[in-house]
Amino acid sequence: MLRKALLIMKLTALLILFFTLNVSAKGFGQKINLRVKKTEIAGILSSIEKQTNYRFLYNNDLGDIREKVTLNVKDADLLLVLDLLLQNTKLLYQQMENNLIVIKESENIAEQRPDVTIRGKITSDDGTPLTGVSIQIKGTNVGTTTNTEGNFTLTVPNANVTLVVSYVGYVSQEINLAGRTEVSASLTVSTKVIDGCP
Repeated sequence: MLRKALLIMKLTALLILFFTLNVSAKGFGQKINLRVKKTEIAGILSSIEKQTNYRFLYNNDLGDIREKVTLNVKDADLLLVLDLLLQNTKLLYQQMENNLIVIKESENIAEQRPDVTIRGKITSDDGTPLTGVSIQIKGTNVGTTTNTEGNFTLTVPNANVTLVVSYVGYVSQEINLAGRTEVSASLTVSTKVIDGCP
């Protein structure tokens, strides 16, 4: 009888642990959709709380928490959204346990998360520079286009974002920067365009 009771307790503990880890993983993997214009950061954080299992802790007296920003993201990761949201402020975020994120003000300039400038070149698969190629941070409307020589520069909140490279008539590409600040890519003509040619 005692063994049976211990077995039930162990199974119950394992189920609780599995459920907790599953909920935590779901919360971390959630994607965020936001379209706000000149909205206070505090209000945007509230919107994120409604979409996810995360909770934000901050002092209402923080100077930049009332800063108004415009943000348009779709299916974006939480950390990317926070980077974009706080990039022009003195605010930093720190992940804690139980899906809690603390927003604080940086007193040390070195602590502030500097924007990163990405440079790159986009060509066709035969090496011809492509003009007007769209380069966007995945899940956002933040982006730029290539110049007449196929070159571009783009300021991003960190060097770990994914860039979406697209051009009419060519196959789009996704480039994970993975810490790089210089990238190059060659685009291939879409088979749909080739098939549609007379």
